[in-house]
Amino acid sequence: IQDAAHAHGAQGLGGARIGDYGTLACFSFQNFKLMTAGEGGLVLCPNEALREKVFLYGNCGRPLGDRSYQHTVVGTNARLGEFNAAVLSVQLERLPAQNELRQHNARLLMDALNHDALVTPQGRTADAHVHPYYMVLFTLPEDGDLGQLDRNQVVDALVAEGIPAFRAYQAIYRIPSFWQAPAPAHHDQAHFIAHCPVTERVASRGIWIHHRALLGSEQDTLDIALAVRKVVQHLAGSR
Repeated sequence: IQDAAHAHGAQGLGGARIGDYGTLACFSFQNFKLMTAGEGGLVLCPNEALREKVFLYGNCGRPLGDRSYQHTVVGTNARLGEFNAAVLSVQLERLPAQNELRQHNARLLMDALNHDALVTPQGRTADAHVHPYYMVLFTLPEDGDLGQLDRNQVVDALVAEGIPAFRAYQAIYRIPSFWQAPAPAHHDQAHFIAHCPVTERVASRGIWIHHRALLGSEQDTLDIALAVRKVVQHLAGSR
């Protein structure tokens, strides 16, 4: 199952689109996403059999065309209405241009952050043919000349500068619901903490900037880099 909640319009090696890999691809239209109808989602299915199964679970367990209220599985009401679909259809038309603009500004921002060398921007591999940039992620240094900056303090300061900044997501194995059934029974949390050093570093030192900030002008994008530089240098100097 492809988790495509942040990948609207993404294309991989050879231009293969998310959803072209022969498995289910799940998109989200929640308010923060690249396309939004407030709430809701969409599942791309590689064949009719899987489509019917997905429909069943999203339609209160009732199969397509049912007129006798046969709830054949325990499903949920996850049906997307026509109004939401109409709102999304308009956004679909502008998605390619928005992705192109986000890619351009993301490269500009990454270059500026790399030039300042105060933070470490997330890299991009060669097989990311189209990168929608749901977020621009960077990590704060763990030590060195800048010292151990307080990540949450940096986020608060960036927000005060008008930048839509957020702390990185928690490592999933540190979230209590991860350990509810069917959780992995052969490892405990300490095992994952010991074996996932990159996850630990990004979760504790990572900051991301919302994709809407990449839809502005080049100057808007450079202003984000200036804000990061200002905040990091100020907080490092005040230690």
